[in-house]
Amino acid sequence: MKSSVKLHLFEQRESLHVKLATRIAEALRLAINERGRAFVAFSGGSTPRPMLEQLSSMELDWEKVTVTLVDERWVDMHDVQSNERMLRESLLRNNAAEASFLGLKSDEATPYEAEAACCARFDAMRSELDVAVLGMGNDGHTASFFPEAQTLSKALRSQQSCVALTPPHAPCMRMTLSFATLSRSRHLLLHIEGDEKWRVYSRALQPGSVESMPIRAFLRAETAKKTEVFYAA
Repeated sequence: MKSSVKLHLFEQRESLHVKLATRIAEALRLAINERGRAFVAFSGGSTPRPMLEQLSSMELDWEKVTVTLVDERWVDMHDVQSNERMLRESLLRNNAAEASFLGLKSDEATPYEAEAACCARFDAMRSELDVAVLGMGNDGHTASFFPEAQTLSKALRSQQSCVALTPPHAPCMRMTLSFATLSRSRHLLLHIEGDEKWRVYSRALQPGSVESMPIRAFLRAETAKKTEVFYAA
């Protein structure tokens, strides 16, 4: 399958981290210059941490930036699995300590109970994302769009901003931004590292259903035209 994504290849992961952080900062500066504010969503996990640490020290009008998450595990923010905790430890410090944070986790027992309120908080921003930084799992999931999840179709097709989801083969219920929300982002940046992720990415470019490899939703048609892939082995 031919994809119109822009591919950035790096021999060293450290070079990728600097370039991706610089690309994000440039997009946020442009948003601030054009609209007075910027809105950015980051993925969790261990892969983005070094890049986020680089970004945290970059010169930017951080007080005009709102940071959110692409998805969140339904755990306490102090839990080691919390994406919010990772973001606070890696990004929301140094210069970036001045940024505002919009979390997806609340006190309800499950994300399903919190879905409507989470949508309301997100919609109150009255702004589309300027940048969404995606990751990808070895099963082809991105955000919390896990193959075989019961609410995957809703996450991919609903026009609401946030969707609750339970992965079939991964721990923790999740709250995720919907495909509709993410695909409207002005810039979509996919960050992947390692030989296995490259094999998964290559497989996602082949014919097949989005449901079996949800990352395909961002590699096809109109969405692919604003998707950039940053890869290092």
